[in-house]
Amino acid sequence: MIRRAFDENGDYAINKFIEQSAATIQAVTTRLRLFRGEYFLDLSKGVPWYQEVFIKPSRQSEVERIIRNTILQTEGVQELLAFDGDFNGNTRKLTVSFTAKTIYGDEFTEADIEGLNPLGA
Repeated sequence: MIRRAFDENGDYAINKFIEQSAATIQAVTTRLRLFRGEYFLDLSKGVPWYQEVFIKPSRQSEVERIIRNTILQTEGVQELLAFDGDFNGNTRKLTVSFTAKTIYGDEFTEADIEGLNPLGA
């Protein structure tokens, strides 16, 4: 797999490409950031953040299933080795940690995805 790399602002870089595991990690990042209905060429693409995740009452198991499936269904991801969700009811914040394996044999975690976010979110 070959993908266009992100630049320091989180935009696609011109004439800079990444491949194999780096491309897979970036693909997971891109898929998790895409809100369902945001991509005008296919409104069914993306995570249903507004439709199913950011709703009350929250359903931690369903939200975790959505995130797990998004990661697993990404091209280049072979398996999810570990997944843990921690929901804080006071702040209504879900923190997810995971370890996944690429088809290239490399493992990556949510920290690798956070590293691709220039805004630090």
